[in-house]
Amino acid sequence: MKSILLLFISSIYLFAGSSGKYIQKATSKPISVIEENKYYLGVGFGRFKLKNRDMNENLKSNIISLIAGYNISNYLSLEFRYYKGVSNLTYHSLNKSKKIDSKYSNYSIFVKTTYPIENFNPYILLGYGVNKISNLNNSNRKESNLEYGLGISYKVNNNVSIFADYIRAYNKKGFDGRATQDRLRANLITIGATYSF
Repeated sequence: MKSILLLFISSIYLFAGSSGKYIQKATSKPISVIEENKYYLGVGFGRFKLKNRDMNENLKSNIISLIAGYNISNYLSLEFRYYKGVSNLTYHSLNKSKKIDSKYSNYSIFVKTTYPIENFNPYILLGYGVNKISNLNNSNRKESNLEYGLGISYKVNNNVSIFADYIRAYNKKGFDGRATQDRLRANLITIGATYSF
């Protein structure tokens, strides 16, 4: 009985000693901590188009955009965007095209979901925004609604990325008292760059 007990105690001692070596080997290497860039700023250039799908007419303008974002995780961000027309709107219909003394602007906030694939980063945007057209028939017109879109970015280095995206900025009938029965749709197409810090 004593010999069995001694054998049992010695086996426990040998097992504990050997497992301690394994634990020491496993934890001897330092754990590397990856520090992420939480904030980013960006600028873009693109095109705004408001289309009347019932009357076959539209308004167009070149736009610039300013972006400020916060990365909650590798897959989720909060993003604020401001769009501004860099030129007066152009009115197009079936038989005419002309410049009008009116400009477009938009400000919006998005939840941005991403799925990084090496240096590429496809994403979806879902948020709320306000569209404004100044001096449209002698009045400033404004509409707010749900906005959504998708895009892709490419990581040039640890700080700089380039991107391209498409956003549906408006999709309702009428626009603040204008064309109240017509189906209107506004799109924003943007390319640009962001800097993370």
